[in-house]
Amino acid sequence: MKMTSIHEQYTVAISTFLLCLTLKAKVSPVARRQSSGTAFEDIEWVPLLHALCVSLLAVVAFFMENPDDPEPLHSLRCAGPYSRLHAVLPMISAGYSAFEVVEALRSGSKSYVLHGSFIFFFLVLGAAAGFVHNFTRVQLCEISTIFLNSQRLRVRRSLQILNAAIFVFAFFSVRLIAMPMWSLQWLSTFMVEGSDCLPSFIGKVYFAANGLFFALNIWWARAIIKKIERTWKKQS
Repeated sequence: MKMTSIHEQYTVAISTFLLCLTLKAKVSPVARRQSSGTAFEDIEWVPLLHALCVSLLAVVAFFMENPDDPEPLHSLRCAGPYSRLHAVLPMISAGYSAFEVVEALRSGSKSYVLHGSFIFFFLVLGAAAGFVHNFTRVQLCEISTIFLNSQRLRVRRSLQILNAAIFVFAFFSVRLIAMPMWSLQWLSTFMVEGSDCLPSFIGKVYFAANGLFFALNIWWARAIIKKIERTWKKQS
């Protein structure tokens, strides 16, 4: 497989950022007018489309991993990405994170500024260091974001409850169970096996980054659940 250069990765990030800005400025207003009076009237299309696309590609990438060369040993041997998809998928999220920061600055949402900046920083840093493909599995977190954005659908209450239940299941199972398990597996393997190409301090960086990511997910879980409760009370 031909390796993806850092210039290609940054091009993907910049292109995604510009595409999101264009969709927000040109497409979203049209979509909102067209969906006026329908169940989709309140949908934020850019976040939803990003979550749908990245989730689908993340699932494809997950099943493209080679079972004969599994993670985390594949990463610890610095064998590179399994495919070009693994090399560029995290950079789509990097571009979207930059868009998220811009939108958060416009709206004055400090939490989204923090969230977008955190993700953007680590993905761009990972690309510069040549290991951004190690964050490909993290993109599975976007699965729950699909159902978070779907909370805006104007549908009957039973469907809202079903959507909320799927969201909570996806959020907890991926972000608070699967991701911490994979992180601990990577860290424990690194401590035992070491790495042919990664410096020893990477273990501390990895632990700190994943600890912060887990703490952010706990914070988001509390905030989102409270928001869902407020939404249901208003609609009752």
